[in-house]
Amino acid sequence: MPYTHTHLGSNPPKVINCFPKGKWRRAALLRMMVHPEYGLSPLSFPYWLLESIASLRWKWPLNRIRSQRSRDAPSADLELFIALNKSSPWLGWAFYLVNFPLETFTQDYVQAWHDTLETRGKVVMINVLIGRNTLCVPILFDPNNPDIGSDQETFTMLRMWYCLMQLRRGFSELILPRRLVRIDQVEILGSIPGTTTLGKRLKTFELGRTGATHVANFEDPSRIHAGQRTQTADMLDKPAVEGLEFVRAWDVGAVSMISLTPLLFSLVFVALWIRVCVGHFGVDVQVATTTAFTVAVFVVTAGALVIALFAFLDSHMGSLDVDMGVRSETDKREEVVDGA
Repeated sequence: MPYTHTHLGSNPPKVINCFPKGKWRRAALLRMMVHPEYGLSPLSFPYWLLESIASLRWKWPLNRIRSQRSRDAPSADLELFIALNKSSPWLGWAFYLVNFPLETFTQDYVQAWHDTLETRGKVVMINVLIGRNTLCVPILFDPNNPDIGSDQETFTMLRMWYCLMQLRRGFSELILPRRLVRIDQVEILGSIPGTTTLGKRLKTFELGRTGATHVANFEDPSRIHAGQRTQTADMLDKPAVEGLEFVRAWDVGAVSMISLTPLLFSLVFVALWIRVCVGHFGVDVQVATTTAFTVAVFVVTAGALVIALFAFLDSHMGSLDVDMGVRSETDKREEVVDGA
């Protein structure tokens, strides 16, 4: 039983969509204010360093509420969450997201949605995947009840779970943005908590084409007819042995802007440094220019190395979904099988 539910009796906490219109980045930035180590590997030196800095609670007032939490008795944080949840579900879950471990938040958030949807009808649990990251989520669907499980409602829920998975992937998801290209139905060969073995790709859902992407209706569920249920029936036909894989590609425009940020910052620094040194302190122009460009080169180099480091870690720790050729992990597995 999830952590919060053990202290709420038979009543699940009130739950809402914490990521309306796909706005998960605000939650990520809010979490980073309290957890500077968010998104880094627990084995890395930057994680240890930032965790040590965050432990200085006099410097991070919000971290005063962070403590070792027992699963046997409610802590002050948990009691505050329960009180906030009763009066303002959005504020309660925002507090929970920021101050509790991300795995604990995910577990309770999924369970709260499961219990809430169960009061309306049959709930189907299905695996959704981004690369090697898997999450088993509840979707409301009953083939014998046409009043529930419309495509519009299903895509709204799936989009919420997609945002949660992006949030869970950490800081690299912020600085290395990607765009969703398509949604594939894949075979599930085996699934245990934290690990899912995938088989071949079964089909690609046509959800409305916009340019090179095939997810127009997924990104804007309001475009779908209110009573339509065809896509939901296909997606949830065999949830125990089939899952949904979000196939993505690099967002070239956003990545280009992020890559240019160190260069733009260095140019602004050069202009300001020369103007201040020469105009206010009377430093020789040649000396000021040499110093400014030396620092600017360092800024550009450091920025490029940081971006390259995150890209390297992202690709070697199971976060890379597709390459510039837009091939998913399923595509690559199929190529290996065909080659054999």
